This record gives sequence, structure tokens and C-alpha cells, in this order.
Amino acid sequence: MGWAGTHALLSSLACAIPGIMATRSLPSARDRFATMMGAPLMTCSARLTVYVLLISVLVSPDTRVGPIGAQGVVMFALYLGGAVSAMATAWVFKKIGSRGAPLLPFYMEMPSYRMPRLRTVVGAVWDSCKGFLRKVGRIILVVTVALWLLLNLPMPSTAQLRDAGVNPADKTAVTAYVVDHSYAADVGRAIEPVFAPLGFDWRINVGVLASLSAREVFVATLGQVAAAENPDQPAKTLKTMTYTSGPHQGERLFRCADMTEIPMHPEATPDPQVLRWVIPAGTLPLHGRVTEPPDALAALVRDGLVAAIEVETRAVLIRLADGYDWARAGGAVRDALAAALRQPDQWRSADVINDDDLLRGALRDVIDGPAGDYIRSHGGTVTIVSVHNHHAEVRMAGTCAHCPASGVTLQTRLEKDLRTRYPDLVELRATEDSRTASRLLWPSLRRQRHA
Repeated sequence: MGWAGTHALLSSLACAIPGIMATRSLPSARDRFATMMGAPLMTCSARLTVYVLLISVLVSPDTRVGPIGAQGVVMFALYLGGAVSAMATAWVFKKIGSRGAPLLPFYMEMPSYRMPRLRTVVGAVWDSCKGFLRKVGRIILVVTVALWLLLNLPMPSTAQLRDAGVNPADKTAVTAYVVDHSYAADVGRAIEPVFAPLGFDWRINVGVLASLSAREVFVATLGQVAAAENPDQPAKTLKTMTYTSGPHQGERLFRCADMTEIPMHPEATPDPQVLRWVIPAGTLPLHGRVTEPPDALAALVRDGLVAAIEVETRAVLIRLADGYDWARAGGAVRDALAAALRQPDQWRSADVINDDDLLRGALRDVIDGPAGDYIRSHGGTVTIVSVHNHHAEVRMAGTCAHCPASGVTLQTRLEKDLRTRYPDLVELRATEDSRTASRLLWPSLRRQRHA
């Protein structure tokens, strides 16, 4: 990128907008585009207040990395990560950009360098600060005042406070009640399902929405929320703030991300009351019907929401009780299951299932699933003949019997789906009477596919 591109990226440390504007001095259209794509990834000064707040909450001041405090190391890593990501992005876009882009006939005579005068420097700094306060500061002030109003309205009456068990003479309790029942809280709770996968509650949601106007407003929003609960020590309140509801109730709101989160996703089953939650193989050290799930899932069982839980090799089957549907209960079950999977030692099962039973169950699920539906839609049927020592044998009947393409169906549909459910599968084969013709054509099809 040369000196001009580097100057644009360095300008983005203050703000990405002047950094992008500085790319006008680049003669190559490809370099301008690459630099503009990387400039917003630089850590601008507006993020500094947010970083300071989050680092002070998440990183203990007593933690050290060698002789250096961990808080300083994290701050340096954030700046370094922004610079590396910006340069990597610029490099990628420069590589994929058009090499035939025209060059601008840009020429500029640079003045001779002189030592700047103090008066000139002070005047330039004052003009820049005055412009910032007049333009950006006005937006921050208006949004902060608007948030203060939304966090403090409507004002409850004395009767409402007494009905809620709040002493009207306790100003701290009254302020906390007002904030928790404010218009801003209603907005934050309304969008909670959108940010629930990130673990945000309504307080963070309000801060995120407010930061769309300016990143600094995020700090002001959380400051107002924390001051409502503890006006004397709002910083301490932020560090100890916990979830007030949901499956994470009582857990700290601000904590470092758990990099061992277990990936999972739901799959539909023929029974609308049952969802199959796919998890990595070996996540849970048991199989079969669960008699004692961890506390998060046990609470849903006690409340009558979940009727049964069963563990497979790579999935957890959860049945809802009658009267409930996944549209309403899906979020609660997902959060509870995610919390329960982090406690594999607290799962209890009364059933003892061997590998053959697991393979048989997985094969039955595959036959009842999309692969089986495909076969049945063509007039064919598949039945299990035998399962032993990680080997399975099926009989393909109907239109699949002696069909030249049955080998393709067996390998590309049944076996492929079965291996996702049972990774230890050694072989899936069809009986001799159902593959007499297919075994003559299947090798030639494979040769054509790999040719």
C-alpha cells in the first residue's frame, strides 16, 4: 500500500471516517478499495471507552502476564488484533481486486519540513476538539439524555411500589424498580430473543441499541443501569451483575466467553413433540433414557415442560409434555440443554445400551428420516436384517429390489446419513438377494464418478 495507505490506516486509529477519506491520495483504485475495506477494522478511539469498561469488568487487576498486568496485555492485544485484521483484509482485497484498474494522475508538491509553532498546534487541536464537541458531542448528549428518560419513565405511584413490595422511603430500591420496569427495559426485553444466543439480557441489549448512535453511549447506558442498583459503587455493581431470570439466573452477566461451548443444532423427528438435538460424539458418557438430568434440565422436568430425555451417540432426544409446542418452549429447552451439556458428570441413566443397540437405533432413525422418505417415494422399502460389531445389513425391497441404482442409494444416502449418527460404523451392506443386479452397476457408476 505504500506510505499513503499506511497513513490512512494510522488515521483510522482516531476515527475510521478520516482514514477512509485519506485513501483519496492513493493513485491506484485497487489500493484505495483495499485500504477502505481494512480501515474500519482498526481500533478507533471511540472503542477505547468500551474496551476500558469491559476489561476492568472481565480482567482482574491482580492478574499478571509475567511482569506486566493482564489488563494492559489485553488492551494491547485488542489494538494489535485490529491492526492485523485490517492489514489482512486489505491484503485479501488487493489480491482479488482488478489489476487493470486505472491510476489517478495525482501529483502533490510537499512543503519543506519545519518545526511547528506551539500556537499553531494548539489552534489546530482546539479547532478539531471544538468541531467534535459541536457535531458528535451533540449527538452523544441528546442520546444519553433520551436514554436517561427512557430508563426513568414511567414513574410508579406509591401504591404501585407498595404492591410490588418496595419501600417508597428506600430511594435505591425505588430507583432499581423504576429502571427494571422502564420503557427502555421493555424495549430490551422485546428484542431479547434476537440476542439470546449471545447471552445478552435486556440491560446489554439497551446498551447495544444505544451504541448505534455512538459507541461511547454504551458506557453511559451501563453506567446509568449500574448506578440505579448501587449509586455509591456502580463499578462494583457492574462486576457482580448477574442474570435476573432465565436458565442462567444467578450467574455473572459479564464473564469471559467460554471457548468450550458445545455446538448443537435441532433436527425434526416424525413425532412433532420430539426434537433431536445433534451434539458431538462422546459429549456425554452415557446412552439411553435419562433418569436424572442436570439442574437446568431437571427444572424443566419438574415444571412439567419436558416429559422425557434420551441420549444417543451424537444426539439428545427431548420430548415435550402434552400442551406445549417447540415454537414457545424451544428457547428455554435450548438454553437449559446448553447449560446441562457443560456438566456431563451430572447425567444419570437407568438403561445400559450396547453398541449394537446404538447402531440399530441410529439405522432405524435413518430409515425413518429423509433417506427413507426418498426410498419410499420411489416405491421402495428398507428393513433391518442384522446388526453386529459395527456392521449392519439391510434388505432393499419393492422397486429397490434388483434396481441398478439401489447401490447408489445405499451408499450415498443411507450410509452417509448413518455415519453422521454412528461414526464407528464399519460397513453397511444390502443382502445378496436385493443387490444381485445393483452390484454389477455400482462399481461402474463409481468409476464414472471418479473419472
